[in-house]
Amino acid sequence: MNIKKAKAIYFKLRYIERITDYARLSNYEKRTQEEVRKIYSTLNQYYFIKINDEIKINQDEFESLLSSFIKYNELSQKYNNENRKFLFENPEKIVEWFESKNNMCGYCGITQTELQEVKVKRDGNLTLNKKTKRSQATLEIEQTTPVVNTTKAYDDFNNLILACPLCNNAKSNLIDKESWKEIFVDSMRKYYEKILGKKLLNKKPE
Repeated sequence: MNIKKAKAIYFKLRYIERITDYARLSNYEKRTQEEVRKIYSTLNQYYFIKINDEIKINQDEFESLLSSFIKYNELSQKYNNENRKFLFENPEKIVEWFESKNNMCGYCGITQTELQEVKVKRDGNLTLNKKTKRSQATLEIEQTTPVVNTTKAYDDFNNLILACPLCNNAKSNLIDKESWKEIFVDSMRKYYEKILGKKLLNKKPE
């Protein structure tokens, strides 16, 4: 119970209040940056002290707590934005959802590792015109069925999919999921295999 409470306190400070540097800590605590730096040598020390103001955990438990947020932090930095903030209100749920997708495109089955290989074969940029958007060949969290109300576009995990940039861009909001899988996915897989010079690791998802 203590660890669950500790995680909630840490989550509030680190991800809700966004105390991620001394400037924000100074503003939150209403002290000068010089004052907070003297009191807290690191931000982790601040989190540890604040947690222990409410419940008692030891240093080993705190280190374990920090480790439990590693994957969430990675996903938050990569995918969290104003439209997707609902998805990141529950750290365990978004991590569980992401890991259930096996780090591959839910349409064509290409893995994140294979996408990086495509990027390398294109001289370090997935796009043909060397634009910044989608240049890093990152799997994307997107809607399977476009939602009219864009403020609630990412409020339902059941309507979300992990998609590669090519499938997501080509399908867009113009082709339904079933038609995309039936008609276009085989061609997308052939295109990837042509670039990579080998078969994709995974079979086409069901």
